[in-house]
Amino acid sequence: MNKPTKSMAGARKREQISSANKTVFLWTMIAAAAVSLCVVVGYFLVKEVIFNDQVYDAKSETLSTLEQNIDNVGELERNVQALIANGDLAKVKAKETDSNYKVVLDALPVTNDSTVLGSSLLQELLPQSGVAIDTLTTLSDDIAFESEEGVEGGESDASTIPFNFAVRGNYSQIENMLADLELSIRPMNISKITIQGSDSSLQAVVAGESYFSSPQSVQLGTQKVPSE
Repeated sequence: MNKPTKSMAGARKREQISSANKTVFLWTMIAAAAVSLCVVVGYFLVKEVIFNDQVYDAKSETLSTLEQNIDNVGELERNVQALIANGDLAKVKAKETDSNYKVVLDALPVTNDSTVLGSSLLQELLPQSGVAIDTLTTLSDDIAFESEEGVEGGESDASTIPFNFAVRGNYSQIENMLADLELSIRPMNISKITIQGSDSSLQAVVAGESYFSSPQSVQLGTQKVPSE
């Protein structure tokens, strides 16, 4: 009777050991799954925190820009009021009824207005000195040249409108004509002057260029913050 009893006791022990091994394996798997889940959740939480920080930084930068723009409004208003009251601008108005705003727009238009430039030279600027106009040409409205240098030699996005004309008059008239060009509210760069004849009868051939600048625009937009 002792041998069967020992055999049954050994079998029960092996069964208990096997059951314990299965239980340990099961809990080990559960623990591994829990750890993996925590790692994955932690990874996505860290990514979310980093992404939220990027969004916050972008919003802070946008807010700072808007606050700066709001502060600039006051300065812009003061500059506009100063232009309205500027006596030097008032002196160069083509008409008494024109505002100083029009003088500013005439000084640097936002379109290639070569036709308007030619008309201004033909009807207003050149006749002031009393010269006789032989020829006058300006570049057509559909063509313009980009200029890397501004009117005063600095960097600029202004484009040029070439023109040339030939006029006749005495020495005083030619001199006054050049002075009128220099005093024009619209910037003009005279690149070449050829004068021939006598003091009482001179012919001047002038080549130069004026300028226009593309209009500036302010637009509100959206910025995508990368998630990775």
